Amino acid sequence: MGFSQPAGVDVGTMIGLLLTGSDDRRDTNLARRAYSELRQTGTLSCVWTGKTLTEFDVDHVIPWALWRNNDLWNLVPADPKVNNQKRDRIPSRNRIIDRKHALAKAWDILFDTEPVMFTMHARNFVGQSAPKAYGNELREALFTTFKDALEFTASTRGADRW
Repeated sequence: MGFSQPAGVDVGTMIGLLLTGSDDRRDTNLARRAYSELRQTGTLSCVWTGKTLTEFDVDHVIPWALWRNNDLWNLVPADPKVNNQKRDRIPSRNRIIDRKHALAKAWDILFDTEPVMFTMHARNFVGQSAPKAYGNELREALFTTFKDALEFTASTRGADRW
């Protein structure tokens, strides 16, 4: 069975369409809304420093420039100065391990706000072995997959570490 080109579409246009992502925006609105509610209560903390935030950025832990991924598990609250220092670098394995509790807290916040979407994003990322419901087991599987993805991305893309 071979490829048949649709009538009226040239090969260059077809290749362009195939290479274009479905959504090329840094859409962090869902995460921003969830974190904003906590900021107003004075209980939002920077994932990287633990500092209570009055202003915050939504950080793509695996940088947008490398993955173009807006899945909720990849979006965490960060102090704007710290996020600017991190920029498009990938956190070191030790930093991720040290901040595991803060990452899990951010994930819990997002799950509480968008349970269906967060669970879908987490399960899709973890893969077929993912537990069906969000809880300790899925959170641990997500963290393990997350750590491994950071290492894989850093090594295959030659990304700077932070």
